[in-house]
Amino acid sequence: MPQKTSSLVMLVLLPALLVVPGFLALLGRGQTATAAPAVVNVTIYASADTYVDNGDPTQNFGNSTTIDVGACWEFTTAQIGLISFNLSTIPSGAVIHSAELRLYKVPGGSTLAATVQVHRVTASWNEYSVTWNTRPTYDATPVASTSVAAPAT
Repeated sequence: MPQKTSSLVMLVLLPALLVVPGFLALLGRGQTATAAPAVVNVTIYASADTYVDNGDPTQNFGNSTTIDVGACWEFTTAQIGLISFNLSTIPSGAVIHSAELRLYKVPGGSTLAATVQVHRVTASWNEYSVTWNTRPTYDATPVASTSVAAPAT
């Protein structure tokens, strides 16, 4: 059976470190002073996640429990994962110092090493209706990438 050239991944969480400037502290007798910015650790879970597959270009995978990504060179198929986050809980003016996206390889996936890239999506999409044929556009330059090692034998 042909092996995929990249890993099967599943989203877990996206923590972010935020600094919210401009908090005012009352010092007594009506005096106020600007306190040091508050540092807040926030975990934001995906609000939508799915994948699209050019081997099944009209199929929606919104109910899937995994996000398949990668390519199979023998069958020239590819899967692209889509993950969306609702960032409306981040206060206006907040400074984001770091963000981390955690993806985990599901056992039984690819036996080959791969590079996983994260791109900014530039069009809207719906988890329960998007397909390969209706997939959203995205920036060509990845905002992040990482290598996934082949499993030890």
